[in-house]
Amino acid sequence: DDGRTIEIQLLAVDATRRNGKIVLDPGHGGSDPGAIGRAGIREKDVNLAVALECARLLREQGFEVVLTRDADYDLDVYKRTEIANGEEAAVFVSIHSNSNPDASKQGVSTYYYAPADDPVLGPQAEQRRQLAQCIQDALVAATGRPDLGLYQAKFAVLRTSETPSALVEIAFLSNMEEENLLSQEWFQKQAANAIAGGIVSYLGWLN
Repeated sequence: DDGRTIEIQLLAVDATRRNGKIVLDPGHGGSDPGAIGRAGIREKDVNLAVALECARLLREQGFEVVLTRDADYDLDVYKRTEIANGEEAAVFVSIHSNSNPDASKQGVSTYYYAPADDPVLGPQAEQRRQLAQCIQDALVAATGRPDLGLYQAKFAVLRTSETPSALVEIAFLSNMEEENLLSQEWFQKQAANAIAGGIVSYLGWLN
């Protein structure tokens, strides 16, 4: 009424940068072994070993890391993203080992999901793709395995996560050469270091 003006600025908060928490999800666990190689190597064990080492490396660099599971037990697939969403994480990465009926199939692949018509995931499309690309590039460079590229897939952990997320398939347990590699502690550490490096590269890209 007195002619004065109040200016109100509404600033959009980027939900991917609310804090620096990184959530790592070792796929499968407990009664769900995931893929099993010909030599009996179980995916759930490889995934956990890689995730634990990846978490250790990231924590050494000062990042706050949350694991959806830190031992061998059952964990519902939706509980995994419930944990990440509850933590308001900056990044969610699900770690897996691949399998294919074609035993000759080898290599690294990384998945993301960001349909343009989804009101939550669509605006994150470039961030999700970039996260997947950073991890894919780092793993291929570190392991020397074939580069199978990026894919979009409607996996539950990708479609229900509210933050940029990726699902990485390190190598194939269905391939005898790669199963042998996945069973080796040195290779697990190499993969963990690469995933950690990919996440750090992505966070650097954000800045």
